[in-house]
Amino acid sequence: ATWRRFATDVVGFSCTDAADGSGAVRCKADARTHRVTLHESATPGIRHVGLEARDEAAKAFDAAITQLG
Repeated sequence: ATWRRFATDVVGFSCTDAADGSGAVRCKADARTHRVTLHESATPGIRHVGLEARDEAAKAFDAAITQLG
């Protein structure tokens, strides 16, 4: 609930509950379906983060992950 209030009151996102029943909250600031998805965690902290990148950045990221093994 705190992150949802932060996303709406501070960042200015419009947030709705995900339609898939996962309990996630989807937040948007433009015409896209959402820009950020919030998932509640059983412990404090970030459970996971998803990012969208252009092709060049995605390829560089994939290469770095491959190198890290």
